Amino acid sequence: VAVCPVADDFDIACNKTPGDEPVKIRAAYDAITKKYDEYTLRSYLEKVARWSPDAIKLYDLGNAHFVFENGFIEPFKDAFLSSNSGGAKAGMQQLQRGMDQVPKAFISSDRGDKSRINNIIFGARVTGLTDPLPEIGTVLLQYRTRWWEGVFSNAGQGTDGGMASDLPIRYTMFPVTEGNSQLVRSNRGAVMAAYLFEQDATILGAMARDRQVRIAAENLDRVFPEAEPLQHREAGTSQVFPSDELAGGSAFYYFRPGQKSQYLEAMCKPDWAYPENAENYHVFFAGEQASYAHGWIQGALGAGLRCVQQVYKEATKVVPVV
Repeated sequence: VAVCPVADDFDIACNKTPGDEPVKIRAAYDAITKKYDEYTLRSYLEKVARWSPDAIKLYDLGNAHFVFENGFIEPFKDAFLSSNSGGAKAGMQQLQRGMDQVPKAFISSDRGDKSRINNIIFGARVTGLTDPLPEIGTVLLQYRTRWWEGVFSNAGQGTDGGMASDLPIRYTMFPVTEGNSQLVRSNRGAVMAAYLFEQDATILGAMARDRQVRIAAENLDRVFPEAEPLQHREAGTSQVFPSDELAGGSAFYYFRPGQKSQYLEAMCKPDWAYPENAENYHVFFAGEQASYAHGWIQGALGAGLRCVQQVYKEATKVVPVV
């Protein structure tokens, strides 16, 4: 109910824009960003939705993903892109053959002469940040059997999805089984047992990795005692970005109020033309933050492809002979 006005504005802008679904969705996002980008999530709930302080506290308790002082458009975007229907309309994709497909696409020996192994900069790190970024932590658990599928099926809720709780793990994501080639010949499965933001991630990051994994496993066992998850656990690992010296303290960027309207479009364009006022650009900005799907791996890949297209366009320009 709180975001109904935004959803209505989104639908209106989407319906009156010609073109295919991704074009419509981008135009709709531009429209609601222009109208609501001045709000943080907290100020939107206070001033537009008219929520009481107690209602906001209750919302904070039951939702793990949100950072109240970042731009309101950010959680709205995330909820849309992470939903099955919204994500499909926006052209979001899933890696169904494992996360290792990303590095293999660049440096696998199967690529032969097209391998980019000599073009990768190893050990690169973020050295400077101008804005505080959301602190994020994750815990992954691997099980011998996908015990959650039986639990969800018996409850009539399919075999995958997400779960929010007030336990230290906060938010858990169970993987899609249908069409997942990783699971064709195996009963095993991996779960993002914990997806944490802000102080929840800070608390997790203060623990040793084995304790992080153990707490996540025990939390899931507490939620689903009938499935006895602890009996099925094989391995686990964690990634806490505030303590990752290469990541600069966070996994991705969240825009603050007004920043998306002011910077995003400019960040996606090439710059530093030479000579001045010409269209002979020398600098191109990649990274998930320079994309409409920022916060997602797909945004980072999309920004990289955009830069390749921009560089190619510059490199193939016909320069007039003076």
